[in-house]
Amino acid sequence: METMFEVASRITEEIDDKRHRANIWQGSRFEKLKDFTCDEIGEWGEKLVRAVLDADPEIGILHGGNTILDDGHYDFFMTGLFGSRRVEQKTARLNSGPGGSFQHESLRLDGTCESFVFLDVCPDEMFLTVIKSDSIRHGKRHKIMGRAPHQRAESKKYKFDLSRKICEQRGVPAGITMRIVSHTAPAEVCEFVKERLSEVS
Repeated sequence: METMFEVASRITEEIDDKRHRANIWQGSRFEKLKDFTCDEIGEWGEKLVRAVLDADPEIGILHGGNTILDDGHYDFFMTGLFGSRRVEQKTARLNSGPGGSFQHESLRLDGTCESFVFLDVCPDEMFLTVIKSDSIRHGKRHKIMGRAPHQRAESKKYKFDLSRKICEQRGVPAGITMRIVSHTAPAEVCEFVKERLSEVS
């Protein structure tokens, strides 16, 4: 017969095993992202997109962040054959809950940027979605992604959640989302962004 401590030890191991199974990031290339703060994951995403787009001579890109605020709130000012765009970027990690959602916080729907770029990161792939900012409207579902923004109480900011399933089954087939895998070249990402920014003119 087990002692009290043996029962407790066995249950500890069961719960620890369950916790490890739920940690979808363990052993992945992006495992360290799970411990990043929201600000750090945002910085990581912005630096990644900036590094990729900077390498394309057809794209001019200035990082706005907290410095370009005179004419609105956005992360990048981009120029190219698509014209000029104020772009707000949001980065999210796949959570381990049911449905595997990407939670995008603090969107401003005040017209101070023309485009949103959503970088959604999974342990084994990423999804990059580029859409017109005015396609996300208060109280209305996005015509392709099927999600409606939710206004934060007493705030002008919105939450706009996506999911792996939405990206795979809606965004990718519609051509507004790109799946990025281990062999995807940065040049492919640049071409996708340029095409999307041209289409949302």
